Amino acid sequence: GGYLKRESDKEQITNDLQSENLLPVYLSKRLIEQFYEGFSNDTIWPVFHYFLQFANFNHDLYDAYEEANSIFCDAVMQVAQEDDIIWIHDYHLLLLPLMIRKKLPGVGIGFFQHIPFPSYEVFRMIPWRKRLLRGILGSDLIGFHTYDDMRHFLSSVSRLVGIPNTRGRIETDNRIIEVDSFPMGIDYNKFAMAATAPKTIDHEIKLRNSLGKQKLIISIDRLDYSKGLPQRLEAFEYFLDNYTEYHEKVSLIMVVVPSRDKVAQYKELK
Repeated sequence: GGYLKRESDKEQITNDLQSENLLPVYLSKRLIEQFYEGFSNDTIWPVFHYFLQFANFNHDLYDAYEEANSIFCDAVMQVAQEDDIIWIHDYHLLLLPLMIRKKLPGVGIGFFQHIPFPSYEVFRMIPWRKRLLRGILGSDLIGFHTYDDMRHFLSSVSRLVGIPNTRGRIETDNRIIEVDSFPMGIDYNKFAMAATAPKTIDHEIKLRNSLGKQKLIISIDRLDYSKGLPQRLEAFEYFLDNYTEYHEKVSLIMVVVPSRDKVAQYKELK
């Protein structure tokens, strides 16, 4: 998401990333605004999270999204071989699988969606819905977090593109595409050990000393309208209004991590 003006900075970052076996993709300031802040997070994100009232259906933003996906494709072509397996991640690059497929027909492509996939009734509101679906269908394996997300995707493919499936398998263009759900969890041991770490205990002691004998409710989330942050405050207010015996006995601590602060809805939420 960083925009660099100086070529010397690009050269430095390219060299640093190559030492980590990474290849950067440089986008213009306009593309970052219209592709990332625009179509990705001002169109796809709200629709996929069922916040249609925030969605911005703008042709210029979609054109930038397509252009950025094409730039990513060109970057992949610099290093990809016919026998490679290429993994593509998330809603920013829905068009990329098909773009790569057209240039490397025999390559193995996997795509994983890290956010929900909405129901057909919601997804069809996007004017470029068929292009997005066909882009994803350039993959050999398509993964989602949940079975519902998978089912919504297959329904949209069937109704909008006219391609049926058999138990999550789609046959098209002489290829078989596997669609499945792959739930992700957390590193349980890491969190369990963190709870008893001296640094954690010291922090807890300081926190409790500053608040006195209070019951604590802790909320940790990104600054995002899909997280229900105002609703949590309203719920806490409802609790205090209806259970006055808990006044000055309970504290709500909300840790809100800044996110996409250039997008209008996020500014308003902050």
